[in-house]
Amino acid sequence: MIRIDRPLPAEVEAWLTQHHATHGAILGAENPYSQQASDEDNERRHRALIEACRQHAFPYLPVLGTGDGWQERHLLVANIDLASAEVFRQQFQQNAIVLVAVGQSARLWVGVWGAQ
Repeated sequence: MIRIDRPLPAEVEAWLTQHHATHGAILGAENPYSQQASDEDNERRHRALIEACRQHAFPYLPVLGTGDGWQERHLLVANIDLASAEVFRQQFQQNAIVLVAVGQSARLWVGVWGAQ
């Protein structure tokens, strides 16, 4: 399990290394700006995120994000830099992303509202 401000689990670092990556991000597409969407809309959005990662040739691993009473599908995306992750965050209308790097703790990146 990846936790903010905690070192990455060894299996996450191993997965990144296997994909010749030193960094990545956890990205989501469901429930835009924390507004509950239908199951059908969330499925469409998640598939669009997968397709966007494929189009950019980013290796990805499905992960589950959880919190107090909620869970959403996300992708751990290898080799994506902050600028590209921020574009995805805006495109998929998400409030935040999680940045990961081998040998470092996971960091929460909260986007700027209304940034284009």
